[in-house]
Amino acid sequence: MNFSATRFVSLLGLLAVIIGPFGIGGQVSIFINIPSIVGLVSFIFFMLLMNFGKDFLSFIPQSLSVFCFSPKSPNPKYAEIAIYGSKVSICGASLLTLITYIKLLVWKSDPTVIGVSLAISLLPILYGLIISEVFFAISFRAFNSSSKTNIEVTTWKDLILPIIVVLIVSFVSVLSILALSTSM
Repeated sequence: MNFSATRFVSLLGLLAVIIGPFGIGGQVSIFINIPSIVGLVSFIFFMLLMNFGKDFLSFIPQSLSVFCFSPKSPNPKYAEIAIYGSKVSICGASLLTLITYIKLLVWKSDPTVIGVSLAISLLPILYGLIISEVFFAISFRAFNSSSKTNIEVTTWKDLILPIIVVLIVSFVSVLSILALSTSM
């Protein structure tokens, strides 16, 4: 693999663009939820390990290196792993969002934690999008053997409906919880 200055500068730029907005207002900690990160990364790891076995284990260091180095030749197997990983990231994020949302509904007796809990329940979607679009999409493009990228990579557009559903259900739940707490 040859060192690519443009890939390295792009990596630094991506990190600045992704991490920068989190620091605005000085509350970076509101964007960090360790159980969600560990849960999502574990889900992705074990799904890819189950489906690709040793190929996935060899994919990990190779895919990390594409952020600074250009691959010597295309690798269709790694491109396939990257496409599947992108989809698994979104699936895992959706599952974790539902799980954390269900946990939010368990705490509905205490209306003071609803806002924070709702925000935490949406963090897996943010993490899933970052992993899908930054890690797996870039890996796919690096390992893809064809000049055309006619294989669909999961994008934020795939999450519009789930996000709308979660927001509607959240809004209705918060309104009903507030109505119940004011009537008591």
